[in-house]
Amino acid sequence: MKAAAGNRGSGQKIIALLLDKRGDDIQITEDVVKAAAQTTGCRRIVSFLLTQRRTETMDSITPQTCFTAAACGQLDAIDYLCFQIARMDVNPAWRDIAHLYHAAENGAVDEIRDLVQQAVPFNTQDTFGRTPLCIAACNGHTEVVKLLTQSVEVDIDCLSTSRRSPVFWPSARGNEDIVNIVVSAGAKTYFKDIDGQTAVSIARQNGHDSAFRILLNSEAAQQECRDALMGIASLGGCAEPGRNNRYSGPGQVVHAVLHEDS
Repeated sequence: MKAAAGNRGSGQKIIALLLDKRGDDIQITEDVVKAAAQTTGCRRIVSFLLTQRRTETMDSITPQTCFTAAACGQLDAIDYLCFQIARMDVNPAWRDIAHLYHAAENGAVDEIRDLVQQAVPFNTQDTFGRTPLCIAACNGHTEVVKLLTQSVEVDIDCLSTSRRSPVFWPSARGNEDIVNIVVSAGAKTYFKDIDGQTAVSIARQNGHDSAFRILLNSEAAQQECRDALMGIASLGGCAEPGRNNRYSGPGQVVHAVLHEDS
């Protein structure tokens, strides 16, 4: 049922078929309405559910359901769902959150510029754990990323449910401008995602040498290298002071990594 509710194209038809064929076996739950709340078809699907199972559906339209719509940037959904709940339960911030996410997704620079002046929760995560910064970076909206990273309120290292930070997808796609903006803001580069990849490893794997160099030369990457070298030195390895070390500094680390297969 959740999958059907989240299908913005054919969801209503599939739900109608399920209700017709399985009747009382089908339960309308908060998770079902949340699935609809994440799509542009929310109003159509939820209004249909209200005609079929009004009590169950109304019980499933909760403040958390409204928040889900907001965190996914579904402006029409948030308006419709908020109309269904008690006015006292409506959080005015939901619409601002929806506007922020929608603007980040679509690269609306002027709207983002206005929103960063307000007390909007910048680090709100959608159902996949993605923040507006992550969405903007993933979609290649350079100016939006620049504006968001300038705000001290924005978490530049917030991880999605796949453990990917905002710098991951620009690194994977070789978007050097965005990679440079995010790492210049101090983004960490070493988070491993669910596949064991980091921003550095995915950039290298995909052949994006320029992005790879930016990542390794970032302040965060250099600090990681220094920490690693200190660890080797403490174990009595080749990084001891006074030796002719292959990795005698961040620049040599970058050079060595780039040429380790040669």
